Order: sequence, then C-alpha cells, then structure tokens
Amino acid sequence: MAKQRTWVSGATYHITNRGVRKESIFYNDLDKHMFILILSEVRYKYPFKLHAYCLMNNHFHLLIESKEITPSRIMQIIQQRYSRYFNRTYQKEGHVFQSRFFASKIHDNDHLLNVSRYIHLNPVAAGLANKPSDYLWSSYNTFIKHSPRTDPLVETATTFSCYTQNPREMYKKYVEK
Repeated sequence: MAKQRTWVSGATYHITNRGVRKESIFYNDLDKHMFILILSEVRYKYPFKLHAYCLMNNHFHLLIESKEITPSRIMQIIQQRYSRYFNRTYQKEGHVFQSRFFASKIHDNDHLLNVSRYIHLNPVAAGLANKPSDYLWSSYNTFIKHSPRTDPLVETATTFSCYTQNPREMYKKYVEK
C-alpha cells in the first residue's frame, strides 16, 4: 500500500511525474491538448489554483494550490484519465507514469518564484526552445503577454503579488535573466 502523503490545506505544491522508463507520455500536440483539457475539467470539478505548468515530451510540471481537495486526489484523477486516453489512443496496456507523482511543498514567495522560473525554463534547458516564450505548452506566455487570450486555467495573481510594480515585466526579467 502506498504511503499516505502529508497535505497542508491552502499550501502550494510543485508536482511532477514522468513516463515509465522515461518514455514519452506526449507523442504530439493533440496529447498535450488532451492533458490540458483533462486538467481543466478536473480543476472545474475539484477547484484548485494552477499557478504554473509545463508539459514536456516525457514529463510534466504543475504548481498547484488546493484548500479542499488533496493534491493526491487531484493527481489520481488527472493521471487515471490521461492514462486511459493514452492507452486507448495508442493501443497500449499498463502504466503510463513512472510512479504516483513527486510533490514538494512551496515554503514562501521566493520559493514560489524560483520553482515557477524553473518550470518555465524547462523547455529551454531541454533544447526545445530558445526562449521560454517560444514554447507553446507552458503557462509562461500567460504571465508575460498583455492579451485577452491569456490562459484562464492559470492563476497569476499570487505570482504577480510578489512584485510592487509592472509584474509582467518584472517576472519576465526574473525568468529570462
């Protein structure tokens, strides 16, 4: 039986998981879109705040905060639904993800900013983009662009509250320094 995880209501957690044997869990943009759709549906049914995300080919990063539903329950539903989609679509059986998931509690605003930066720089570090804004499958552009089409899935207020003026500009400078 899996060890019970400690959960603090209202805390923010960096959550990540990867494919079995580090294999791809997203073969194409449709797979990534399906994961975002599932994430959105779960967020609607079980309200939680999504502060940042990034979908890579063989893993994902989420920065979530929940007051009512445990991150374990949220991730159980997301990963079960995505695994069903993935196995049905690619005629596979068995586990899609390497383990339940990894979760690390965020301790303060500096830690939140640091982890958010790490998440948004992941595609650059992996050589998938020259700049974080070039990568379509992360929440980074929601933070830096003044657009009515920003991602409604992502809650930027907590991150922006770390800055006294020009939060979009300051966050961009922080990430791209």
